[in-house]
Amino acid sequence: MTYEEQRKQRLDEAVFDYINDEKVTPTQFCEELNEVLESHSNYYQEKAMRVDRMRQLVREGITSPDTSRYSQYTEQEIDSMCSDEADRIYKEDLNLMIQANSPYNDGWTREFYKDEVEHSKYYYDFDRNR
Repeated sequence: MTYEEQRKQRLDEAVFDYINDEKVTPTQFCEELNEVLESHSNYYQEKAMRVDRMRQLVREGITSPDTSRYSQYTEQEIDSMCSDEADRIYKEDLNLMIQANSPYNDGWTREFYKDEVEHSKYYYDFDRNR
């Protein structure tokens, strides 16, 4: 059997499991399939961001600061999001806030970044200026 045939057989077996499980609704099957596809999409987006950072280091040199933390936003996008009030926010702190609320990050990662935000300079400045 070829690899392609084996792959199709594995997919067929997984779909067969969903069809024969009386507790699984068609909606649940579609939702779970979508979750799997979304997970793969997020994984490859993270890999693409990692490659982009590597390319940036090759172009700009190893001493180039890493302000991206592999955010889904580019440095130019972060710059464009800065308004009058946000101009005083360090890009790193803005990125921490983005990561803390990003739907692309799992719960543990978001919690890590939320803790980082609480310890950032912006958090304390923002708290004092309320």
